[in-house]
Amino acid sequence: FFFYKSTCPYCQRFAPILKAFAARYGLTVIPVTLDGISLPEFPGSRSDAGQSKKFNVTVTPSLFAVNPYTQKAFPVAYGLTSETELRDNIYRIMSQSEGTKP
Repeated sequence: FFFYKSTCPYCQRFAPILKAFAARYGLTVIPVTLDGISLPEFPGSRSDAGQSKKFNVTVTPSLFAVNPYTQKAFPVAYGLTSETELRDNIYRIMSQSEGTKP
């Protein structure tokens, strides 16, 4: 889940990084706009309908990974993050949650 505001300059800079990263690694991104306006990189964004509260989002941009087996959410990044940091963070999360697969 990618939480953002259209007017946030860090969100605007992070969106193309995230889009390229997701395409490179075949990841699905569920973009959620907190102000109801989609960024160009994610034109089909969902409007926030309580997801940000469920994830306790206090910073934009915020990125969370969800384990498809357990539905447990893991924070991946807060604020402007590089592709290298994204890769390292996701690798760390995957390494820590390996025991949760069925």
